[in-house]
Amino acid sequence: MGRFVVSLLLIVSIGFIGANSCSIQDSCEADYTVLKLYGEDNSHVARYDQTNFDQYLCCDFSSYNPHASRDGGINRVVGISSINNAHAQAPKESVYEEGVYFGTLECDSMADSCSAEYPIEMISLSGESNAHVADFSVYDLKVCCQRTCGEDGLCWMNPEGDIITEADLGDTVKLATINTDSATFEVKERDGSFPDYFDDDILNIPGASENSMAIGVWRILKEHLDETSDYDKFYFNILGDSGPESGELTISETEDDDPMEIEIISPSCGEYFSEGDNISIIIRASDPDDIITGKLRVNGDNVSFTNGGVSFNKLLDFSGDLQVVAEAVNSRNRRSRDVSNIMILEKSGNSYVDGMYVAACISEPEDFSSFDGKDVAFNASTTRGINVSGGNIYELIPGRDRFSWTWTFSHKGASESEKIVEKYLNSNERIDFEFIRTFAVAGDNSALLSVDL
Repeated sequence: MGRFVVSLLLIVSIGFIGANSCSIQDSCEADYTVLKLYGEDNSHVARYDQTNFDQYLCCDFSSYNPHASRDGGINRVVGISSINNAHAQAPKESVYEEGVYFGTLECDSMADSCSAEYPIEMISLSGESNAHVADFSVYDLKVCCQRTCGEDGLCWMNPEGDIITEADLGDTVKLATINTDSATFEVKERDGSFPDYFDDDILNIPGASENSMAIGVWRILKEHLDETSDYDKFYFNILGDSGPESGELTISETEDDDPMEIEIISPSCGEYFSEGDNISIIIRASDPDDIITGKLRVNGDNVSFTNGGVSFNKLLDFSGDLQVVAEAVNSRNRRSRDVSNIMILEKSGNSYVDGMYVAACISEPEDFSSFDGKDVAFNASTTRGINVSGGNIYELIPGRDRFSWTWTFSHKGASESEKIVEKYLNSNERIDFEFIRTFAVAGDNSALLSVDL
């Protein structure tokens, strides 16, 4: 029903001046946004992903998964009384449980100006707690930060951007330095005692410039561990530089792979919106052991993402049904996917146009799930429908209202005749959308759900 209009997604890159600086701006990419403000003076604040404020504390650097709390909250910029329309407190204060965290920063509050140890000027506060926020120049109490990455600016990170001291065979780790944005890293294993008097050379890794840092990527393979006889003192330095060394990394000979998680945080499957709404699309992508290569598909647009995910706003200048698909593969070639179907209600002026909408949702099992045994639980109870009648909106819920369900079950290599199709028409029976399915063939199996009203 309704009309379909191709909508262009515009992702605007912000140009910056200088390096390692932050300021209040009118726009900013999500990964470079520390927090949002109502204005540049006497302002309340909001977390970076909230939508009611349109001023941004924006930095010209970022990191991996920049808004995550690291190492017990060492990268807290300010405390906030809530995630939206909030008062703030100095970074070392602990009255507020909520916090604003950013990258590899470490911050403190200072009177009048920033010190050489904390040179990055952020914002100013009206007080230590329960404070309003302003541009750095306004209030006497300043929030000042430094970028941290080990004592000498070199550190080991996992793909999420967390500083680490341990890893496992098969993991992908990152070698980082904030001292330069161009480097080649020498990985070694420390010996220096009988019978190994010399450190073992493991490999050299080229670094690339990312977020004003030099980053190298190392997938730890058995052939690398074969270059040494012990695995508890790996370190790196910059090739050709007799200067500082990183801290030590202990590597286990046993693989221990944490799962990759891809989740569409917003919009939720089954939600409905109005034509003309501007919605937030937020994807969370997590894998502490591997690099994620992901693609988000929405209304013909394709957006790439990696560890940490991606977020942006999307104008719904059309009506009907919309599918958001986030899928990814990691450095071990494992796959993950999440799907969210939503409904966009057509409007004429300020009134809704009569029509029917449906969003099919499967909450269980997850895409690309693995199972021992043949029995798999299916749950499509989060499916939703909308009936707009006389300009009024009526939400339709499985079990209470009637839906028509078509399930198609198949296995890899199955012919059309081998596919199993089950239809349940005009039904409000729970067994039609929440059930246990027994698969006769082991291996790759699939389920396709189509829902009508």
